[in-house]
Amino acid sequence: EVHSYCIDYFMQPIVCSYMEEILSNFTFGANAVIAISPHYGFNQEDSVIICKQAIERGFLSITYFNCFKSELTNSNDQAFEKPDNECRGFVQGYNYDKLDLDGVVAPNTMVQFGDVLISKIIKSCEIVNADSSTVTYKKIKRISATVYNKKDVAVVDKVIITTNAEGFPSVLVKTRAIRPVRVGDKVCSRHGQKGVCGGIVGERSTNATR
Repeated sequence: EVHSYCIDYFMQPIVCSYMEEILSNFTFGANAVIAISPHYGFNQEDSVIICKQAIERGFLSITYFNCFKSELTNSNDQAFEKPDNECRGFVQGYNYDKLDLDGVVAPNTMVQFGDVLISKIIKSCEIVNADSSTVTYKKIKRISATVYNKKDVAVVDKVIITTNAEGFPSVLVKTRAIRPVRVGDKVCSRHGQKGVCGGIVGERSTNATR
């Protein structure tokens, strides 16, 4: 899979049916205390207000896994390696400093938007001079970079180097990022009652019983 989601702190439901106890032992969410009341209009329609301190304690926090892949189509003119100053194709704004000598970022490396995860070098020839009798060629190297393009800061979870169906080298980089609840995220109950987070407030601003 290209991407997947995994909840960090899950709980067993407080109330469940008899068939749920027999058929399913999996837990997918968290138990929440719900108050039904207006809150300055931020919870109108299907919006909900979530306590800030609960989010800081890990309420509904998820880990987002994403995979980036690059393959070689020709082992003679292509290779995974770190680019040097003679290479062409550098993109302004991309960060190539986190690559190892094999052209792949190492596991447990923190990456952010614009960091290059995989560097594929493509070798080719360029015509330098040509006349009626001779043609002069020059060998050049170009970069084909696989870049981390997500806004969340992530950590390289796993690097897999293998071969594809044609027998050429293939590299897969798997990243993980922790995503807390944010304004605009959608939440729902086990029965499909959906709601959008319309605001995050502190404990002093939430409803409380005496």
